[in-house]
Amino acid sequence: MSYIKSAEVIIDHVRNGVKMAYKYKLPEPIVEFIATHHGTTKANYFFLKQRQENPGEKVDEDSFVYPGPLPKSKEATVVMLIDGIEAASRSLKDKNYNNLKELIDSMINEKIKLNQLDQSALTFNDINIIKETLLNKLINIYHVRIEYPKEEGK
Repeated sequence: MSYIKSAEVIIDHVRNGVKMAYKYKLPEPIVEFIATHHGTTKANYFFLKQRQENPGEKVDEDSFVYPGPLPKSKEATVVMLIDGIEAASRSLKDKNYNNLKELIDSMINEKIKLNQLDQSALTFNDINIIKETLLNKLINIYHVRIEYPKEEGK
């Protein structure tokens, strides 16, 4: 399957999810979670692979962009952040404290840089709480333990 078609299939899970939510008359906050959990970001893996394997060819970036909208409620924004970070954490080879913390910080900073939180009701304090809570949860999920010091001379 082409990278453009792959992106279309992945992106369609948002559209299809929203349609299903309305069909089954789910509450509006749930519809917001579904519609906004990728915001208006790119299906970046497929976008980058398309560019890499087709150098010099113009790539229609819009073909790789989720439809949005951006999350407005604190809860929907939390879902967006956690969904992406949890998924990315599974691809880490070494799931230690520092790598998990770096992943969380970089992904949240990237969402901010890409204006994905611009309509959100989150405060900077909320973001710090989310970072700390998510780090603790991922450490527990992956059973990250501190490395015990080795006794010298043995």
